[in-house]
Amino acid sequence: AVADLHAALRLNAAGGDETDINLYNSLAHALHDLSEAEAAAGCEPVTVESTRAAAQEATKRAYALNPDNSFVVET
Repeated sequence: AVADLHAALRLNAAGGDETDINLYNSLAHALHDLSEAEAAAGCEPVTVESTRAAAQEATKRAYALNPDNSFVVET
């Protein structure tokens, strides 16, 4: 899912579109879930932290697009 969301964000679309916010929110959730799965599977802490940092970056990007969006605030 993470790879598909990254691919969707690379598609040519109007910048700042509501779709981008939804994709970044979905990406943040997917990366957060992935980091939990990595931790549970005993992956190296640096790997888990890298995934968590990527989730935080996706959240920041969604927030930058629209800080008043209720889904962004929830994420």
